[in-house]
Amino acid sequence: ERAMQGRRLMDPLGVDRIQFINGVTGIANEVAESQGLRIEWSRSDLASNLDRRAGWLAEVGRWEEALAASTEAVQMFRRLAGGPGPSPGEGRDVDGLSDLARSLGNHSNRLVAVGRWEEAFDAITEAVQIFGRLAQAHPDGFFSSYAGSLNNYSGMLMDSGRREEALAASTEAVQIYRGLVG
Repeated sequence: ERAMQGRRLMDPLGVDRIQFINGVTGIANEVAESQGLRIEWSRSDLASNLDRRAGWLAEVGRWEEALAASTEAVQMFRRLAGGPGPSPGEGRDVDGLSDLARSLGNHSNRLVAVGRWEEAFDAITEAVQIFGRLAQAHPDGFFSSYAGSLNNYSGMLMDSGRREEALAASTEAVQIYRGLVG
């Protein structure tokens, strides 16, 4: 990501992706309004788009803006999921928890990019906990996401010198993927 610092990410036609997405959203709203319609954007749509925007901002080296968008996305997903804590059930929305865990994983990358390792580790740890509990409660739906978050977690453990823990997390991820492959 750092290699992209200062460069704008362009598609093959030379269009700045961030400007393009903002423009498309504006056009969609204008067309709907011209037809007497109103597009109802949900909070989940907004949070998803903030999370996606954070990734694009990071790709073009706009680290602080990426972190701000990512932080806002995590906060929104946390509210949508029913508050803090990694456990499904008790009125907690499973899709909301999954979105929160995915966003936390992305947020950890944004935090690493600005050197906030401890917060990054907390975010990826929470993502692993959420996906682990979702995988236990819904075995058919979340083991792949759990394995992916374990893999990311193992990378962060390795980077912080916790090699044995990193190996254990990586081993668990591989075992899950083997089970999924059959």
